[in-house]
Amino acid sequence: MRSIQAVLDDLEGVLEELSRLDVDAVAPAARYTVLERLETAARRQTAVAHTVVAGLEQLPGWPAPHIALSDVLRISRAEARRRVRDAALLAPRRSLTGQALPPLLEGTATAWRAGVLDGEHLAVIQRFLRELPAAIGPVETATAERTLARQAATLRP
Repeated sequence: MRSIQAVLDDLEGVLEELSRLDVDAVAPAARYTVLERLETAARRQTAVAHTVVAGLEQLPGWPAPHIALSDVLRISRAEARRRVRDAALLAPRRSLTGQALPPLLEGTATAWRAGVLDGEHLAVIQRFLRELPAAIGPVETATAERTLARQAATLRP
């Protein structure tokens, strides 16, 4: 298996190559397809980043992960907190014994990794789940979450 660094180097090279291409050579109607593919790729990159964020730990001598993240990425602390919170819901987890566990929002995470959802879709799903009455059980909640993720994959937020 190749190293993450090698794959990131390739990704940066591809992005550099894309930035040098002549967009005028693409038929105007086909530009929507180009944009759709670029959007999907960007969303998939975000999903990979969330998996990395989910693995961040408090390091000795470092500030809390969300503060370190905001400093390293040069983003606001609010945005860093949001990314940490979203990663906790969407990234695969581990039990205390090291056993692999699915993401908390399994259906949403699958669509998220496929690049068919964006942050606004996620916010709508999160809001819906937060507003469910307490009487709704975990099985019904999981079913609703999967249904919302499936629907969100074909609709605007």
